[in-house]
Amino acid sequence: MAQAPLAELRAAAQPRAQVETEAPEQAARVLAELGGTDIVVQPGRVTALLGATAPEKVVAGLVHAGVGVRGFTVVAPDLEDLFVSLTGEGFDVDG
Repeated sequence: MAQAPLAELRAAAQPRAQVETEAPEQAARVLAELGGTDIVVQPGRVTALLGATAPEKVVAGLVHAGVGVRGFTVVAPDLEDLFVSLTGEGFDVDG
């Protein structure tokens, strides 16, 4: 049984934006200004939890700030991803 604060469980189910850009540090600042959390900066990419911020607003904010966006994806974990993150085990569909 998963026992964690409700906020932690909700965070695990939130959509995560991935921005592919040559300016990940600048993109991270914009994401933070727009309310993004759990921001992870990597070479050529930055990801963040969007919370209540609409993806369209994120893209517009990045472009307005002069961040070149090569790709933008929003990934919401599916039920299996959430189950594995909570239990460390996958589904046994073979019976």
